[in-house]
Amino acid sequence: IDDLRTLMDCPLCGHRHNILTALKDRDWSYKCSGLFHQFHNQEGAVPVALLLQALETNAGDGLCAFSTCLNLHLSSGLRCETDFLWVVNHDSRATEIVVGECKDKGNIEADDADNLASVAERLRSFNLDAYILFAKLAAFSKEEVAVCQRAQPEGEPKVIMLTHNELEPYLFPRDCERRRADTRLGRLAQSTKARYFPSSDNTLP
Repeated sequence: IDDLRTLMDCPLCGHRHNILTALKDRDWSYKCSGLFHQFHNQEGAVPVALLLQALETNAGDGLCAFSTCLNLHLSSGLRCETDFLWVVNHDSRATEIVVGECKDKGNIEADDADNLASVAERLRSFNLDAYILFAKLAAFSKEEVAVCQRAQPEGEPKVIMLTHNELEPYLFPRDCERRRADTRLGRLAQSTKARYFPSSDNTLP
């Protein structure tokens, strides 16, 4: 109680705010929650928040919606989780859906790639244009590149890989996209393919 005063400084972000605007009556209390949880479990939320901002700013060329931290149950019996699901609906094209894995500096695992590939394949069976996105606030190792490539289907590129170089700036670098696809997500997938999987069989000319 000795720490309470009119102007409070957040110990995590340093922002100073006036608590009087939050006091409506005598029955009030404060607690840490969500991104600013007192046990400092917010690290996993940071790359997800950066990714959602990046998608909205750089690839939101339609009506967009998203959800985070979903447990998915497929009719085949597969159960897995995705850190986020992002949907964009275009007026004249198929709805695009992105499922993916976000890491700060942890490793992308083979199970992550295989499970998300199964989810994307199932979504495509409903005529949805599904992409798999791997985001990381660090560079991908050679082993992780090989793991991410496991999720790439035959034919058109559907895997997107983004690092801190793309997520930390407000706008993607100009060389982040190739211009052959009709949508921003398609161009990001083509750019990923050219950068990380140039020798695979479905390389575009």
